Amino acid sequence: SSSSSSSSSRAAAPASESAEMRAAAAALCALAALAGGAAGERREWAVLVAGSRGYWNYRHHADVCHAYHTLRARGIPDERIITMMYDDVAAALQNPFQGSLYNRPTDGSDAIDVYKGCK
Repeated sequence: SSSSSSSSSRAAAPASESAEMRAAAAALCALAALAGGAAGERREWAVLVAGSRGYWNYRHHADVCHAYHTLRARGIPDERIITMMYDDVAAALQNPFQGSLYNRPTDGSDAIDVYKGCK
């Protein structure tokens, strides 16, 4: 059927890659929790993970980049935001806006490229 052929064209991440991503995220969360700061210093850390890859997972990558910018706007310093993603969607051939990611549909006048500056 056509649904089985379309799903078979999507290569799922091998289980070992998925397990590695989860293990890395857990280790980073533990390190962030242990990191101390001077009295009165903000101690918030954020770990942002998009464990999926491929253009069909556009939303996951755009959401992570949007969250990154939201955290920065709320005062979390860049060095306390850990971002993990395959980073293959912005440059995907299917992306009509090469090198960009947009988090929400707009009429184009107020579109914000959330990929720009996402680290």
